[in-house]
Amino acid sequence: MRVDLSSLPVDPAERSGMECYHVNQRNEIRRAYLQKGPFQPQNYKFPQRAFGGLAFRGHDEKDESDNKCNFLELLQWLADRCDVVDRVVLKNAPKNTQLKCSDIQKDIVQACSDAVMNVIMEDLGKKFFAILVDESRDVSCKEQLALVLRFVNKKGEVVERFVGLKHVSDTSALTLKATIYDMLSKWNLSPTSIRGQDYDGASNMSGAFNGLKTLIMNETKFAYFIHCFAHHLQLTLVFVAKNHTKVNDFFDAVSRLLNIIGSSYKQRDNLRKKQADKVMEALVEGKIESGTSLNQEVGIKRPSDTRWVLEDLGKDNSDRDRKVEAIRILRLLKSFDFVVCLHLMVDILGVTDHLNTTLQRKYQNIVNSMNQVSSSKKAIQEIRDLGWEPLLGNVTLFCDKHDVRIVDMEDEYYDRFSRRRGSQINNLHHYHVDVFKAVIDMQLQELNHRFNEANTKLLLCIACLCSRESFKAFDLDKLMEMTILYQEEFRTEYDLQVLEVELKNYIKDVREDERLIN
Repeated sequence: MRVDLSSLPVDPAERSGMECYHVNQRNEIRRAYLQKGPFQPQNYKFPQRAFGGLAFRGHDEKDESDNKCNFLELLQWLADRCDVVDRVVLKNAPKNTQLKCSDIQKDIVQACSDAVMNVIMEDLGKKFFAILVDESRDVSCKEQLALVLRFVNKKGEVVERFVGLKHVSDTSALTLKATIYDMLSKWNLSPTSIRGQDYDGASNMSGAFNGLKTLIMNETKFAYFIHCFAHHLQLTLVFVAKNHTKVNDFFDAVSRLLNIIGSSYKQRDNLRKKQADKVMEALVEGKIESGTSLNQEVGIKRPSDTRWVLEDLGKDNSDRDRKVEAIRILRLLKSFDFVVCLHLMVDILGVTDHLNTTLQRKYQNIVNSMNQVSSSKKAIQEIRDLGWEPLLGNVTLFCDKHDVRIVDMEDEYYDRFSRRRGSQINNLHHYHVDVFKAVIDMQLQELNHRFNEANTKLLLCIACLCSRESFKAFDLDKLMEMTILYQEEFRTEYDLQVLEVELKNYIKDVREDERLIN
């Protein structure tokens, strides 16, 4: 349905998002909005949502300007509607003290910020809190550190409150730690009250020895660091891809393959044609079935089709650089090393794919997620113990089908750089130990490091306080186990006994409370 461009609202607050319009009409609607010019906030009641994303200062703040900064426009709007304000602001200000220069505006903003922070600090009180920290470079190429506090407010709600931005001279862990402590001390917050840390996976943040989380935990033992688990899983795969030579070469070849075919519409069409011909041939021979959602075009999938496209590129003399690259990639794809890594990564990624999907859900069950992590570790360990023979069999069948030379496992292994150097191992030892077991061991080591016992145990214990289904997950024994992680909070055996009695009374009270019956 066509949109009447003349009826589009002038006020940005009343405009619908571009996703509400048809794709083919969006550019036309954007041009119509631009032609309407800037919105003049005269005789208008500003809704709350109108303030998001508006600049505070303007380019032209002269009295004769039709589009002053938002600060002056809002001040004028308030003066037009309130005689008390109108008598003491702008042109009516006593002795010309209009208080509208840039320094005064900054002071007003700072006063508002301090007032907001006072409310936040009052809500936080002397309770424990977690810190969320990230740093990024702004348009002036200065590194800015952002600090957010996460805590339970006086209403018993978990809230996150932005504390502020601060410029940092460098992004070393020591500098970031000093900056965070400085921002906390400004509001009389003690680092000893930190009970959680959340950063990205950069080494300066999460490093095991000199990372920011380690430096803080050295001083505040219970400031546990629990990173986004979906990102953790990604980092484990990236670690293996970067640190094992064969796997690195494998992903490099895949990347180059995607670039050389994906960058050319001609080669994409060629690939589609090869796939379509192959599907028709298989349908005629009865190798595959036809039907709804079957045999759809999905991009680079069949090795033989991809090989034909690369062979065609290798014979094309119109673009010599592309021709040479195609020949080089084709040689890599037809190597035994590539086929071994291909099947090995398919097995590993097949295990972690379901875990990756589980960890990225917006609403997820903590217990289920931790069980999925444990199951994935066991599945990868099972591949290491029992998966070599099936893998070698699949690799052999693949090589036979696609004319890839199969190496003799009893022959002496050489690294393809020099045959003169004597080798102490054969091909079987290299592919079984140096590739298969080494890659899996690296993967398991990273999974155990990033999904460590303390973090997993902490999350499983916290999940026992979930209120769903009349606190069905409540487990007194696991909650008492959590005291081991915070053992210094309970100085005597008597404190632990009191806690156990309080938890029994707590679960009895909440299950009998009519307000929590559902």
